[in-house]
Amino acid sequence: DQDTSSEINFARAAEWLRECVLKHDRCNATNTPKDWAPTRLLDVGSRSPSPDTIKLAQTKGSRTPIRYVALSHCWGAIQPLRLLKSNLHELMDGILLVDLPQSFQDAIYTARKLEFQYLWIDSLCIIQDSDEDWDIESALMAHVYGGCLLNIAAAASNDCTGGLFQKRPSSYQGPCTIPVENQNDALISWYQLWDQNLWPAEFETAKLNTRAWVLQERMLSPRTLAFTQTQLYWECRCKCASEEFPSEYPLELSERWQRDFKQPELQDKLKAHALNQHADSRLGEDHIPRLSLAWHNLVMLYSKKDVTFEQDKLVALSGLADLFAQKMGTDYFAGIWKITLLNDLLWESDVDNNARGRPLSYRAPSWSWASVDCSVKYLPGKIVSSKVTIVDV
Repeated sequence: DQDTSSEINFARAAEWLRECVLKHDRCNATNTPKDWAPTRLLDVGSRSPSPDTIKLAQTKGSRTPIRYVALSHCWGAIQPLRLLKSNLHELMDGILLVDLPQSFQDAIYTARKLEFQYLWIDSLCIIQDSDEDWDIESALMAHVYGGCLLNIAAAASNDCTGGLFQKRPSSYQGPCTIPVENQNDALISWYQLWDQNLWPAEFETAKLNTRAWVLQERMLSPRTLAFTQTQLYWECRCKCASEEFPSEYPLELSERWQRDFKQPELQDKLKAHALNQHADSRLGEDHIPRLSLAWHNLVMLYSKKDVTFEQDKLVALSGLADLFAQKMGTDYFAGIWKITLLNDLLWESDVDNNARGRPLSYRAPSWSWASVDCSVKYLPGKIVSSKVTIVDV
């Protein structure tokens, strides 16, 4: 089993998916409207003309619910086959697999192995040279990833040619157990050895997870199946797992810094592990301060991510912002919430983390954290001075 695309791996992935769909109520909760589907999907299943061909499908008018998977990947400097205004009908007639980059081919293979007929890939499902289509579809990212059954993550690839499936390095030994005999009663106990840094080194800090867009793709998706250099990783709202720990990854390793600080209702819609870093029991049960704290943690995490195009800074977070808006019940202004405006202004550039100043073109007002091209951090506490009042927003 020297390759991550083995039959054993796909059987394990299918079991993770089956268990989650059947037993995890929180993973099945969704904000996506019932029977909603993306405007376009890739039909990779039995309706394709041949196993070597797929086709682009319009979903409008579908009479049955559509189950689909999505792909998270790095574009890199490579320009793959894209959906354009000029080739829309051509791609609906059929797409040869050989014309697609390796990551797309592997995602299609994975979708078929897990018995999904439909796959969503950004560059082939959004018209890339249409500002109108881009504006419409990018506003639906919360639905696209929140409504998918599974998000496939190409975590070992720096661009779309790298593929999902990797040959395991010779240095990787896989699960290792050793027998230890008790000197008193000669009973044998088995202990598993593992690299405690494997999850953060292979998954958390993978090139894929440094991308701003991918943060919300990962958080909004109910389930993520990640293909890394050495093994498969599973992440849903109820558990994490891997090939070395197929039943469940040790919680103290994957989330050792997490506090038991659940966001009201968000926990059912969103993998909120990254939002819970700084719990504070003094917040009580008031959901607005808790949501505000979660938003600040999210902004600090998000601001460290990379965006290829400066103007995507707020757009790449819009899906998560939509989710928060439903719970906050207030207006949203360029990364700042009206109801918590004073506290949301308590950010500063993180000068210890490669501060780079502001973008060349206008993106957000200067009082918004989105106006700077660097990571930011929030000051703990809140403004309580009577000298500060909000006149209007």
